[in-house]
Amino acid sequence: NDANGNQLGGNDDKENSDDFSSEFVWEAKSGGVHYLRVTNRAGLTGFDTDYDLTLAVKEKFDLYLPVVSMNSGSVNSKPRMAKMGPKPELPVETAGVIDHSCGDAFEIDDTWQLATLVEPGVKQVRSFDSNPLVYAADKDFLWFDLKQYGAYTFTIESLVNTTTLMELYNSDGNFLGVSDEQQIVWSNAAPGRYYLSVSPGPGNTNYGCVGEVGYTLAAESKPVYGLYLPVIFKSN
Repeated sequence: NDANGNQLGGNDDKENSDDFSSEFVWEAKSGGVHYLRVTNRAGLTGFDTDYDLTLAVKEKFDLYLPVVSMNSGSVNSKPRMAKMGPKPELPVETAGVIDHSCGDAFEIDDTWQLATLVEPGVKQVRSFDSNPLVYAADKDFLWFDLKQYGAYTFTIESLVNTTTLMELYNSDGNFLGVSDEQQIVWSNAAPGRYYLSVSPGPGNTNYGCVGEVGYTLAAESKPVYGLYLPVIFKSN
């Protein structure tokens, strides 16, 4: 049962058992408090109605491997028009492949492990160059170190034929629940390394070279000051 008492599963007699021992295999759909209820189907009580209960837990995890391809085109190759062509008649299963048709100066940075440095006061001009109708959409990851009592502001400027979604991650690559379309103002008392991802906004299917489908990212760092006031106690 879940925490509200709702039944999530039922009894299952153990395979190849002649004494009606039960083995219940259940996959949790979410974390939280759950309850197991064991009842005697015959309603018997007293002597010789005891039983042994064991619990085995096997954690399930998914392993995602990024697949990134780079064509033979050069970053400084002749600019091409932004590609906004018709949607293919048959969808293509890409399994997460990102194809850089016209990578910017910071590629390849499609995962938080491949993130590039973002520095305060240094603007970065970037592009989304993977066709999301055929391949996975381009995604840019950047890292920065937050000092204690420091604050960072990330701003998207000069959007060209695109939309953006910014998200923050911790040093383990876990999403911090902080996101915005064009500006994030964020501070945290815990110093350490953090990551910013910038990806095309929902529904955005445009892609192309820098200056055709892209954006400019500006970062600003400011110290955060604390004001301490003395408290004086005077006895009688």
